[in-house]
Amino acid sequence: MVVDRRDFDMLLWATCGNGRHVINHTEYEILPGRLFWIGAGQLHQVRQYASEGWVTLISRDADINICNDELLVPPFLSIASEQKEIFRMLFGSLQLELSLIVPRARLIENLLQGMWLCCEQPVQPLKEVYISAELKIFRQFLAILEESYIEHKEVSYYSDRMMLPVRRLNRLTRTVSGMTVYELLQERVLRESKTLLNTTRLSAKEIAFELGFQDPAYFNRFFKKEMKMTPVDFRKRYGNTRAAVSIKII
Repeated sequence: MVVDRRDFDMLLWATCGNGRHVINHTEYEILPGRLFWIGAGQLHQVRQYASEGWVTLISRDADINICNDELLVPPFLSIASEQKEIFRMLFGSLQLELSLIVPRARLIENLLQGMWLCCEQPVQPLKEVYISAELKIFRQFLAILEESYIEHKEVSYYSDRMMLPVRRLNRLTRTVSGMTVYELLQERVLRESKTLLNTTRLSAKEIAFELGFQDPAYFNRFFKKEMKMTPVDFRKRYGNTRAAVSIKII
């Protein structure tokens, strides 16, 4: 089974039957009524499909503001039972709009927002309640983290880029995600490490250099501390034999 790293968002809604879904190396059960919202760049693999369901793909190049985000833990919501028919109509309308030669971005955003409102609260809510201003700043931080985590692994760099004191930035990231800047940085490096081990034939040494580690031995210690196994052992246990394929939507 080929692992896929997407450059678009995917909405997967099972309506009948069960399945198994791996997102960023964590397996979740596909159940009727669960809506998986898989963000661009997340490692994704369906190990067992549900017998019936709907799938929609939205390119990040479409200039559409996706109303969900990567903060969902786990990355799915449940459709409220009394809202299922409304949700089905919204999902159908979304697919129809996306099939047009020139989809209307604002209409798609409204449909997505309506689908979101049909869902129950996340299975595991965030640790703190945060306001929209904090979330906006946190998203800005995540964008900087995404473009810089390979070259910059010091917290002060992100504090300077955000023009916020380290203590205040840490307080903000804890409020939204439950993690400090350092923990989010470590998590992103670890996630990319697992992705490269899973989807490429690069050696552990090559991956260390790819991720900005000057000393491969340090990378091995970092990985073993976080995963309780070496990169080589991780690849033997979880690695895929083929490189990931990218799906292009026409």
